[in-house]
Amino acid sequence: LAYLKTNPNTDAGLHLTLTSEWKSYRWGPLAGKTAVPGLVDKEGALWKSVPEVVMHASPDEVYKEIKSQLERSRTAGWEPTHFDSHMGTLFASEGFLRKYLQLGIEEKIPVMFPGGHNTMIMQTESASLLKKEQTDAIGQMLWNAGLPVLDDLHNVSYGFSYPKQKLDDKKLQEIATDYYLKSFKQLQPGVTMVIMHCTAPTEVFSKISDSGITRKADLLAMQSPALKKYLKDNNIILTTWRELMQRRKAVKQ
Repeated sequence: LAYLKTNPNTDAGLHLTLTSEWKSYRWGPLAGKTAVPGLVDKEGALWKSVPEVVMHASPDEVYKEIKSQLERSRTAGWEPTHFDSHMGTLFASEGFLRKYLQLGIEEKIPVMFPGGHNTMIMQTESASLLKKEQTDAIGQMLWNAGLPVLDDLHNVSYGFSYPKQKLDDKKLQEIATDYYLKSFKQLQPGVTMVIMHCTAPTEVFSKISDSGITRKADLLAMQSPALKKYLKDNNIILTTWRELMQRRKAVKQ
């Protein structure tokens, strides 16, 4: 928030969160336990896994909580450029998905949802939750509501594997960049959102999550001159959700 106050044109989406998956670093719902009891575990935090949320929470509770998260951001003076879903929880049940789409349409805020050719996302675990006929219909619904629509999601970087031995930054960057460049060759024309978790982990990060090396690799890859050259050589245009919404508003139908 402090950064956005001095860099107001930065893309900043709201990562709608219904799980609290880490062992020693946990959080509860913003709506409060009494308002959404089905979202809360015995520690008073959100459930640790997506299946637990699906098992215990109702779509109405989910809507209350994600609306509370939007209200919190607005209280702080921040209007999100888009919505997405932590751990994909909002894609895990048809009822949850409806509430996610409802909030975006009601509030005129773009939502992360692959409503186009979906070439890459259909190769991932998410494919079992997304049927092409359904994604086409939802994509059309979002477009008709005046929102931009993604053609695909690149969500494979968490599956990149790295050697267990300690690597220097140069070698880690080289390996990570190679992974990304190979995956980018599968991209098809259209608007693709690339999901990554760029982090500069400190010595305490391992107490929170064991994903430090993957996140650091993402950061180094995104700083790689080789990756930047690939984007330029292949006429891949970098854009933002803010720009996508501006373009959508300029289209009449």
